[in-house]
Amino acid sequence: TVVFPAAERRHARTGNHPHSRPVLEFWHWLAIADEGNNFGAVETSSAEQPYWWWETSFSGELRGYAPHQIDLSRYAGQTVQIRFFFKVQAQLAYPGWYLDDVAIRGIGESITFVSPEGD
Repeated sequence: TVVFPAAERRHARTGNHPHSRPVLEFWHWLAIADEGNNFGAVETSSAEQPYWWWETSFSGELRGYAPHQIDLSRYAGQTVQIRFFFKVQAQLAYPGWYLDDVAIRGIGESITFVSPEGD
């Protein structure tokens, strides 16, 4: 499970603006067994919603990296946490789920998450 630290980005023109549309964007590649309880999921949480909300999940295989977007507009003007959750049965051997170029757009500034080791 990867949990990004909560970050607050508010600006008079963006985060609190009624027309702002924050979007989580990322590229991902996966090869996960379609059988059983094997999946990758994206979840969100906020102070106003203190539990983890299941945004979407993935299983199966992608043929190369593919882009994905999640609308975060319900969190406009709030502090939000995002986590990527991966669950797989130990006895099944598949390559897994890989993420790249994770960013939040549509808030007047870009928030891009880069690993300490680089991209």
